[in-house]
Amino acid sequence: MIEHSVEKFLGQRGDEECVVEVLPPPESEKEWAVVDVLPVKIVVHPAADLIEIAEIGLYQSIVRKGTFVTGELVGYIPEQSLLPVDILREVGLFDEVTGKGKLSGPEGNRIKAIRLRGITSQGLVIKTRPHWKEGDVVGKELGIEKYVPKWGQGSIFKRSFSGQMINVGSSGLIHYDIDNIKKNPDIIEIGEDVIMTEKAHGTLAMYGLAPTVEHPTHEYFKPYLDKANHGRALVSSKGLAKQGAALKYLDVDGNWFKETKKFVLDYQTSGPEPDLTPIFEERIVDVNKENVYVKTGVDLDIWSILRNEQLIHEGQAIYILGEIIGVQDLAYGCTGDAVEFRVFDMYVGMPGTGHYLSSDELDEVCEMWHLKRVPILYRGPFTWEALKEHTNGRETISGKSLHIREGVVVRSAKERRSRYGRVQYKSISDAYLLRGGKKGEAEPTEFN
Repeated sequence: MIEHSVEKFLGQRGDEECVVEVLPPPESEKEWAVVDVLPVKIVVHPAADLIEIAEIGLYQSIVRKGTFVTGELVGYIPEQSLLPVDILREVGLFDEVTGKGKLSGPEGNRIKAIRLRGITSQGLVIKTRPHWKEGDVVGKELGIEKYVPKWGQGSIFKRSFSGQMINVGSSGLIHYDIDNIKKNPDIIEIGEDVIMTEKAHGTLAMYGLAPTVEHPTHEYFKPYLDKANHGRALVSSKGLAKQGAALKYLDVDGNWFKETKKFVLDYQTSGPEPDLTPIFEERIVDVNKENVYVKTGVDLDIWSILRNEQLIHEGQAIYILGEIIGVQDLAYGCTGDAVEFRVFDMYVGMPGTGHYLSSDELDEVCEMWHLKRVPILYRGPFTWEALKEHTNGRETISGKSLHIREGVVVRSAKERRSRYGRVQYKSISDAYLLRGGKKGEAEPTEFN
């Protein structure tokens, strides 16, 4: 269970007490769907007379013939959106007899990709309101929430995804999200040198080590603060990081710092530096030892790697980001409680002021510390043909082509930013979008 208490402990600012709130789980917060107002292009369906294809950027959505005209502004509602009843009625997808929608999910209100007469349809298109203008984002106005499954819901994986958390603030964590290239198709230029890596279907894990705040009275405490995760070692996920929350790695009774500080100061002038390890180890409580994020980091000895990398980078903050696989419906050969970790990025410096390592630098780090990286499927000039070829196919992560591939992440080989942020996009395979729903198929899972 996730505690809803407030703990006090002696922080890295001398004798000042720091109050740290243990946050509720992320599913308690509503996340609104990104519903964009954009112009539409209507294309004839090659195999149907009563429906047409509405193109919004590179997204395609099937609509009734004659409903929209090319150039008209529309509201585009993406997949994994939960529609309220009034919107379901507006688009003719509410069953008045059952009181439910005609889409996916237990309430029939969740948008999922479907295939109609040979065309993959993603999302829904609705008429604009009089006050909307191009570029508006109207999901909250319409009451359309993003579908955010509960941690582990529908997974055959039994290890805990929850645990005790601390509020570390948004400035200490990386908010890592990747837009679909269909949303901004003009940012990566044709012929630009790019790298395409396989997109793993798991859960994002973020492991960080921030610099110690220097304080003269903490001279003896530094090695123990390292072990105690006292404001330094960070474990988080995509969903938690959005809230500025991290999982506790190790917990230490707050009184321990006060007692031991007095013990150290008493002996500073009368003998050699005392060894606090036995005292320290008696007071450690391993609070999240069964949590999948924490346990994976411990099994990898990730904080030893981070400490060594921090020395290499002259004491700067270090973050390793990767995917824990074996926890969703695409398991890459993992069974039972077994998981694996695949690195896809490393960040040096505090979030917002640092930089990501280049692909070659990341390769060197992974080789040095025996970490596995997500497979690189392509490096060369960008073309839409190359993107399509590598988006689709069988997975390569296990090396055994066990199931479909989720897709790829494509980024500029030379790290750069655009008006939308870092030049890095995902491209998702049709097989992944359309999986599930057939007899004998596992229910797809999409938790973060």
